[in-house]
Amino acid sequence: MHEQAVLTANHPLLGAAGTPVTIATVEQHYANSASANAAAQFRCADQHCNVSVRCVIPAGSTSNRKTSPAAYFRGRHKAGCTRAPVPTATVPAPAAAVIPASPNRGPIPTVWVARAAPPSPATAAAPHSGGAASAGGSARLSQGSGSSQPQSGLIERFADEWLAMNAAAQRATPLIAPWNPGGTYHSAVHSIGYHPGTDVTVVGERIFGGVLASVLAGKSGYVLTLLEKNANGDDLTVWVQSASFSQGRAGAALQTRLAALTQTLPAGLRVFALGEFIPQLRPNRRWYALPIVHPHDLHLI
Repeated sequence: MHEQAVLTANHPLLGAAGTPVTIATVEQHYANSASANAAAQFRCADQHCNVSVRCVIPAGSTSNRKTSPAAYFRGRHKAGCTRAPVPTATVPAPAAAVIPASPNRGPIPTVWVARAAPPSPATAAAPHSGGAASAGGSARLSQGSGSSQPQSGLIERFADEWLAMNAAAQRATPLIAPWNPGGTYHSAVHSIGYHPGTDVTVVGERIFGGVLASVLAGKSGYVLTLLEKNANGDDLTVWVQSASFSQGRAGAALQTRLAALTQTLPAGLRVFALGEFIPQLRPNRRWYALPIVHPHDLHLI
């Protein structure tokens, strides 16, 4: 049970064969499991597992539910598959009484599912734009009231929902994550262009949003330079490290897309990245880099 799978054949709405797709994207086109599985076929996103999987899209409202599920992909996975249903880390929920599961399926992910800690970024300074030579966890909670609280480990899902909300909805919609003390979509996403006078280093770890100015390939990955600057005028970059590209098909797809963007960069392409900006210093230059080591921590739209 997981959020992402790979198309086994070309699909006019979802993409070409081999394309990683999220269950949220499938839900945009199909209202139930039967219609989705009749129209498209999928396999596990873990290339070492590669088994066939099917969409499970629960009804929006069902009385006497025993669980409060979001939609997900389901299959009989091989041992060691990275898309196993148990999340690699749990997020503590606010204290609450144990009550029956909600009959209503929440459409928006409100709980971040963390992965196991990735390898530490290289200690060497991150490359800059002038010097260059992307598993989701369980999609179900077993208790809740009102509407369920779907979980996600994909920045793509949170960023897309944030973009679809107005400011009032962003402030009213919860997003529970250990890096988000404010507890809402508004506090989780820091759109740099909306806060030109804020030093990114005081924000801490968040989902940062910006507009891409350039994408350059380097020895250690790709450097995505933002159109926005820090409050002091220094460059802001997202450093997508090579380790990201070894993370299954999602990593391979991200590498292919970044390579294409070095040749042609659409105007206004936005990037959302989960992490923290780290100051980088060289004798004649200072900038800030946000390292990415997993493809699910980055979204380009």
